[in-house]
Amino acid sequence: MRPYVSAFLVLLGVLSWSLCHGARESAHPLFFIERSKNRNIVQYDIRPPEEGNLAVMAPVVAYWILENGEESRLSAIQEKYAYGIASQKRLGEDQYEIVLTAFRKRKITVKKTNDGYKAFVMIDGRESVLERIYVESRDGLIGLPRVYFVDLFGRDDQSNLPVTERIFPQSKTNGRDTSLFH
Repeated sequence: MRPYVSAFLVLLGVLSWSLCHGARESAHPLFFIERSKNRNIVQYDIRPPEEGNLAVMAPVVAYWILENGEESRLSAIQEKYAYGIASQKRLGEDQYEIVLTAFRKRKITVKKTNDGYKAFVMIDGRESVLERIYVESRDGLIGLPRVYFVDLFGRDDQSNLPVTERIFPQSKTNGRDTSLFH
């Protein structure tokens, strides 16, 4: 690779890392994913709005909060196949739809409420404020994790009562992966 191309890619990585960290300093937490593997979590935050509107193209950011409290960005593989955000689409003023890379079956709507920004998703058939996701998994034979189940935790949007749902992955059929996360 030519030196100027390498330098550009490094600069681009540093800028995106800086923008991501800068956005988190005043970002508002939405929800997180915790895993059975360790105490590290993936945190999802929304960048602060400009003049009360979600004017940025990708307002939701994801990053690791490690067991020791340090923050770290997701690796390219984690972003593409596990914890990244596959898409963010503006639905209207102060409202976005996000799709998690590994959880494409449930779209999450981020919108402004009287209490700030919240992430809404269907949990157990009810529109709910998403608080956290728990993933129970074990490392497989070649190091790839095998997911046994995923728990969604939130609060019913109407009653504010806690709501949960356990989701089990599906198996491969006709050579096609139809698992929970795709």
